[in-house]
Amino acid sequence: MHDYKGTIKLEYYNRRIEIPYSMTNLGGNPHIYFRDRYGRHHSFFYRENTKEWVYNFNKGPFWRQDFLDVLYVAMDLERELHGL
Repeated sequence: MHDYKGTIKLEYYNRRIEIPYSMTNLGGNPHIYFRDRYGRHHSFFYRENTKEWVYNFNKGPFWRQDFLDVLYVAMDLERELHGL
């Protein structure tokens, strides 16, 4: 298992957002962990067969879908950066 740390950088409605994260390669699938501005923990994993990010908990965060789309693209860039 490899552990990577970094910062996701994205722009959303002309606002620059930087999110510190930790990424592991559990069971061959990338998992990414971070906290939001309220201190809540969020965890996603990449499902290789459908090529999509999946929220690890039963209910996903109540974020706007357009923000999640931008976040997923940024997480894909970080996944490719680490070769996962």
